[in-house]
This record gives sequence, structure tokens and C-alpha cells, in this order.
Amino acid sequence: MPSIRWVMAALAAAVLATPAARAAEPWTVIGPEGGHITALAVDPQHPQTVYAGGASAGLLKSTDGGATWKRLPGALAGASITTLAIDPTTPQVLYAGTYAEGLYKSRDGGATWTRIRADASVQPEVKAIAVDPAHPQTVYFAADNIGDTAGINKTTDGGATWQVMNEGLPKQSRTYAVAVDPKTPSTVYAGLYGNGVYKSTDGAVTWSLASTSLAGNVMVVALAVDPARPRTIYAATSNDGFRRSDDGGDHWAEANGDLSEYPLPLALAVDPAQPGVVYAGTRGGILASANGGARWRRFRPGESADLQYTALAIDPTAPETLYAGTDRGGILKSTDGGRRFEASNKGLFGVDVTTLLAAGAAGFLRMGSGDGGLHETVDGGATWTRVEDVDERVRCLIRDPAGNLYAGTDGSVFKRTEGGRGWLPVRRGLPDDVRVGALAFDPRRPERLYALTRSDGMYRTVDAGAHWTAAEAPSPWGAGNRDAYPLVLDPTTPDTVLTGAGYGLWKTGDGGKSWTAAAKTGLPAADMIVLVADPIGRTLYAGFSQAGIYKSTDGGMTWVASQKGIGRASVQALLIDPLTAGIVYAGTYASGVFKTTDAGATWTRIPGSDRLHPDITSLALESDGPILYVGTGGGSVYRFDPGLLKPGR
Repeated sequence: MPSIRWVMAALAAAVLATPAARAAEPWTVIGPEGGHITALAVDPQHPQTVYAGGASAGLLKSTDGGATWKRLPGALAGASITTLAIDPTTPQVLYAGTYAEGLYKSRDGGATWTRIRADASVQPEVKAIAVDPAHPQTVYFAADNIGDTAGINKTTDGGATWQVMNEGLPKQSRTYAVAVDPKTPSTVYAGLYGNGVYKSTDGAVTWSLASTSLAGNVMVVALAVDPARPRTIYAATSNDGFRRSDDGGDHWAEANGDLSEYPLPLALAVDPAQPGVVYAGTRGGILASANGGARWRRFRPGESADLQYTALAIDPTAPETLYAGTDRGGILKSTDGGRRFEASNKGLFGVDVTTLLAAGAAGFLRMGSGDGGLHETVDGGATWTRVEDVDERVRCLIRDPAGNLYAGTDGSVFKRTEGGRGWLPVRRGLPDDVRVGALAFDPRRPERLYALTRSDGMYRTVDAGAHWTAAEAPSPWGAGNRDAYPLVLDPTTPDTVLTGAGYGLWKTGDGGKSWTAAAKTGLPAADMIVLVADPIGRTLYAGFSQAGIYKSTDGGMTWVASQKGIGRASVQALLIDPLTAGIVYAGTYASGVFKTTDAGATWTRIPGSDRLHPDITSLALESDGPILYVGTGGGSVYRFDPGLLKPGR
């Protein structure tokens, strides 16, 4: 199938193409642009200022109406942002809700952040934030978790102190939404996932069911009050589409209009000036209604019909301007009420990179995305192509000696033969819902491959993927939830397959029929994240969560710590230089990229790498040069040219 060419940011192209620009800094973010956007907010007083939160990209800011974006450093770099809110009277004050890290506040337009609400035992997942427009020191947020902050939280002093305000709410309810009546701010609404809508008329001191017409197993995921007509409230549900109340929540009616089936709403936005104008982000499109949900129009902007539209924001000074965040295409912008959209991604490097493969000529790189899909560049990242054949989440990429390529995904294994024009699924014998986390081939017989799955154990093929068979004995890790598992073949005995599981190393020499513990001594009591084998000899390197790196020189039987210079960093990626003995690279979480030139005796952080996106997930070297590519979980791909390091660095 043909591919769609993504022409990336002029900035990235200029950096790659202009020697003077490239000489300024050895590290360059090269794309792709886009990513999973989960939250949007427009400054009501300076509408050219727009904030975007990503599923793993942290927080980004535009000061030119989305024409360009910059990542905001600091406490939220790399965080999973769930929702954003701006103080309408002092828009330099922002609130950011996160997944499992609590609530943050900025007093300087996002330059710095302070965590102002966190559970002592369980960090709350903040689902929604509402600022009282008349008393902006009063802020509410809805938390969905089992800790002390579950439900509705309220502060009246800008976040210095908090109270949980659940009197009258069902116990152990999941609170997904909160909204304040802008004309009567003591009236607050809470949307519950599975319990409908509740209403408070005393500033959340007490709650009662808003109406029996919106009760029971109604899964409310979003609420919005019409600013021009505040007694009109919209509720988006995951099982009944849209509901609308015109009397402050006392009665509710369906607002699905002429929709042939219930959509799955993910976001709501109401025009602040025109009553009845409402937008909804859904799986598969954006819906717009000019009459309160009596009729809907569907728009499918973007590169793919199956994009999920996960965030919406309206410019309050020009309500025809609409921003839409998607689950993998970044941000789209419309200036005509949704009739036409254009990508608004320049500088928005938010792609969740799961794996990298550099194979072929200089500048040729393939990238698998956790947001879904496979991307390619042939010019070092100046331009990227999205491969249409592979649409699932890609977890691993390998290339065999004959040049055949394999991709493990959520759903299949894909193969592209040397000289072939496309990627084809090779999944006969694999489970229907397989999630392939790791692939490895036998270097002596590359048609023999092994696949580790997320919850179905190990599979093996002896005919280059035409048929797969399951390991006959249960794999040592059992059913798990990790994205991938370490998997290598012993270079000296390729019939021996090694994998890390929990706090140990396991091996099989009979295709998975039986497993035994491989490590006798030396491994730490920590989770093994990555395992690599030197193709010459029996040297293995293993990276651990919060335990650094360990090394074995006898095929995994005994291990010693390799921590000098890197300490107990969480190591998520390891790469052995195939051309120079003793050189290994290590990618970490929040500590940058390290390099050893003496086979792990000492490690040195590569200068500047601690300023990258903190979640380093993958590494790749150009086959004929020193260029290092670094994939990140929410910051796209970086390119490192050691020749551009300034003297003394």
C-alpha cells in the first residue's frame, strides 16, 4: 500500500540541512512531530497562548496560536498530563492534573511548577479541574483512585490546603468530571463513571443525585456548562452518548440527535458566546452541533479515519477557532468552526517511541510508536513517512542478516522482505489478541525466530514467520503486564534463549519446552528491563529498574555490578557498538544517556543528554558512522553527533 509522507517541521529540516545551525549543538530533536495529546487550554486574555498536555509528552506551550510549540521543562517534563485549567482572572496561574502524580500549579505561565495535591499513599489520577470564575482561589478537581483523595477535592486558598468533599456521593464511586456554574458558582456538578451526575448547591459541601433520569449505570466521562446559558449542562457518557439538561440538572434528555449509533465521547467543549453550539471529540471523528445536540455534523480531519480526538479547546475571543488533540496525530486547528482543520504540530515533538532500528545507508531510520504505527526516515529525520501497512502499537523491530525486517506489534508480527515494497502480517499460530514485546533470530539460521508476548508466553517459528508454535511449558514469567521482556540468544550457543523475568534470568535450550534459572550469583533484587549480548564471546549486559547495570562474562551464570559513573539509575535501553569492542551505550529514565569505552568498567554521561525528554526507551547507531539516535517515551527521536561536541565537554 502507498505510504503517507509526513513533511516535518521546517525547524528540524533546517537544523539538519544548515551546517552552521547543526554545529551549534550536538543534540537535535528530529521528530516525528505529533503524538498523543490529552489536554488543551487557551489563555482567555491572550488567546495566542495555548497549552497542550501529552499522555507522556509533558506540557507544551504555543505563543502564536499553535503555529509553533515548545516543551516546558521542569517538574512536568515527561509527565502524563490528564487535564489543564487556567485561572480566568490571572491566566499566568495554571493547574495541571496528572496520571498518578497528583495536581500541579504554575504561577508563571508554565515556566515552573509545584505539586500542590498528592495522596500520602496513592497519587491521585486527576480527571478534571474546575476554577471558580468569581473566586479563583477556589478550585475543584475530580480524582479517580482508591486513595484518600478519591472523589471531589476543593481548595479555597489556591491549593495551600485541601478538603475531600464527598458528602452525599456514592462510596467508592469513580469521579470523572467536575463543572462549576459560572453565574452561580456555589452550584457544582460532578460526573460519576457508573453513577450519573450529582449536584451541589453549597460549594460541594453536600451532594445529591441531580436527577433520576440520569442515574444508575450511566458512565459519565465529561461535563460542560454552557457559559451563555448556564442552566444548560451537557454530559458525555461512554454507554449512552450525550445527555442535556436545560434546568440546572433537574431533568435530562438524550442529545444524540440524528446519530445512527452512540458515539464514544472523549472530550466536550461549548461555544462561550453562542448558546447551543457544542463540540465533542470521539473515537473516529469530531462532532459539532449548533442546536444543543438535536443534530450533529461529523468531521474526520487528520491523516486517518480512526484517530481518537481526546482533547478540545475553544478560543474564547474567537469561538470559530477550535483546537483538537488526538491520540497520535498531535494537534489540529480549525478557524471556521470545524469545517476545515490543519495540523498544528510544528515543534510539537510528543511521539511515544518504543523501538528504533538503524539499518542501511546513513540517515535511514525506522521507528516504532506506542501511539500506534511505524515511521521511516531516509534523511536523518528531515522528513518522515508513516507506513500504512502497520497501524498497531509497535513494540520491537529487528533485521536479519538477509535484510528481512520484522515488527512485533499489539496484534501481530509484520514482515518486510529484502527488496519488498510493503509489510505483511505473519501471524499464523499466534493468538488473536497477541501483543509481541520482543523478537530475536538465530544468527546461524535466521529463519528461526522467537517471539515473547506480553501475556501469552513465548512462540517460535522455523520458517521465517510462516508458522508459529507456542512453547510447550509455561514461560517462567507467567501472565504479565509489561510492555516487553528482555530476550537474547546466547551468541556461542544460539539454541539457548535467555530472558529476564521478575528478579531473575531464565534460559531454555529446547525451544521453550523447559526453563531453568540461568543466573547462579550476582543479580540484584530488581526488575530487569533490558538485556543485550555481545555478538562475540559470552558477555551480557543487563539494565535494571533503580539498580543500574550488571555484567556477565560467562553467558549469564555469574554477574557483577557495572555501576561506576552510572550508579543505580533505571536503565531502559542498552546498545553494543558492533564495530568497536568495549563501547556500550545506556539509556536511562531521568538520568540521560551514558557510554562506556572499557566494557562497563566505567560509564560517562554524554554531555547534554540529561536535558532530553527524561524517558529514554531505545537507542540505535548508524551502521557506517558515529551518529546515535535516541528514542523517548513522549519526546520523539533525538540525534546525537559526537563530532559536534565542543572542546572540554
